[in-house]
Amino acid sequence: VDDVMAADVNDLNDAVVAIQTELGAQPQVVGTWTPTVTQSGGVALTVTRAVYHIINGTLAITECDLEMDAAGTITNDIVIGGQPAAIQPVATGLVIGSCMVNDVGTGFYIGIVFSTAADGWKLYTDGVASAVGTTPNFALADGDTIRLSCTYRIA
Repeated sequence: VDDVMAADVNDLNDAVVAIQTELGAQPQVVGTWTPTVTQSGGVALTVTRAVYHIINGTLAITECDLEMDAAGTITNDIVIGGQPAAIQPVATGLVIGSCMVNDVGTGFYIGIVFSTAADGWKLYTDGVASAVGTTPNFALADGDTIRLSCTYRIA
């Protein structure tokens, strides 16, 4: 049974590649990356998940799940960095995704991810002009988490 299923999966994969080739589509690229977090200075963290998918060489889908291991500095924007060149947005000043920041024991913030530099993303909550960390004003601390899900053009 396993041999039959493996053969079927291989046949299906071959058919998908043939269709992609016929349509001029490039197969999807999947990779991992190592995000950084700064809040005035670097914040030590554990990367639970940080993956990306590149579709047709022009669209990136990124996800990351980060847990802080140290503190940031209050009244400073939280910036996510470390994006490899392959997944940097086509331009800055774009809303590229959604985010969740859990300031453990204090607040749970949901907002957007905004590309502020080729390899720098800031987080904003609804109706606030300053980035998370400045408004709402708090310092990241051990145990706080940040989760991102982004979809955007890369070329």
